[in-house]
Amino acid sequence: MFALVAAVVGVVALIGIVSLISGMSTPSHQADPKPVTSSPVAMPEPTPSETATAPEDDGFTEADQEAVEDAISDGEPAETFDYLADPVTVAFAASDFNQERSPALAISDLDQIASGTGWSWELGETTLDSYRAGPYGDYFAEDSIVGESAEGFVVTMHVDDDHIDEIFISKSHSALTDEG
Repeated sequence: MFALVAAVVGVVALIGIVSLISGMSTPSHQADPKPVTSSPVAMPEPTPSETATAPEDDGFTEADQEAVEDAISDGEPAETFDYLADPVTVAFAASDFNQERSPALAISDLDQIASGTGWSWELGETTLDSYRAGPYGDYFAEDSIVGESAEGFVVTMHVDDDHIDEIFISKSHSALTDEG
């Protein structure tokens, strides 16, 4: 039995060596095949359809901002996932919490204000100025998305070139002013 196994192993090894050697040999020179040519066929020029849309510009667009505002307003912060940087910094008013978070954890942080209703995304300058003058004024940059719910929840989201890179959450608008 041992002799049979040794013979089979020897034959397989011999086949492998022959294959290796023949694979290293230079191929015989054969005539190169002539490329097949065909007469050019005129392709019709594509015409834009009425439903075609231009590709989106790089960066955070107005449509992106509206989608984020709608997600928060609808109590669906998970819909902001694709708009969040990884990592994204999250901070809370009236706490020492200020951490880099994954988008999934940032969404769980936003869940704390998901019950907010009647969100306003166009706060008056007087309100914004009072928040900017308060203890958390750095979170209310001119280029931040700022929203406030009827319950007094406030969220600001700073946008870098193409993602939200910082979120600030306050469960009470009164905590944002010096009078608060």
